Amino acid sequence: MNGYSNPGAWRRVIDLGKPLLVGLTVMATMAALTTYFGISVIWRWRVMSRRRSRKGGRREADA
Repeated sequence: MNGYSNPGAWRRVIDLGKPLLVGLTVMATMAALTTYFGISVIWRWRVMSRRRSRKGGRREADA
């Protein structure tokens, strides 16, 4: 008895392969898009915040 050889169990694992592969692909794509757009929003918010604080500092210096 060298290894596990239950043909029924292996068949179930192989049958799960396609739905698992599709599910993992969809989840990876969704996670990548969510991360990309989330980082873009945070980056834009930080840039706009810094820009506003710079403009506010100039107004006080000019007055």
